[in-house]
Amino acid sequence: MSISVLAREDYSSEKGDILNIYTNDIPIISSLVSKSKKDGIEQGMILFITIMILLMIDVRIALISLIGIPFYLMLPLCFRQKIADQ
Repeated sequence: MSISVLAREDYSSEKGDILNIYTNDIPIISSLVSKSKKDGIEQGMILFITIMILLMIDVRIALISLIGIPFYLMLPLCFRQKIADQ
């Protein structure tokens, strides 16, 4: 971005910028966080119920199908540094 674009009046720091952040951005972020919590709890319950149903149907097949979960959860840890380097 060139300096002339940043020097325009639209990008200048004004008193209204801080007020704009409080009136527009904070409610959006708050809504996102509360929705994320709700979705996380919902997905956790679905996973728990699914595992319980699998165990009730057949324990051996349930345990075999659940073997991959730790590897799936470790993938972000393995690639975190590679992603951060990019």
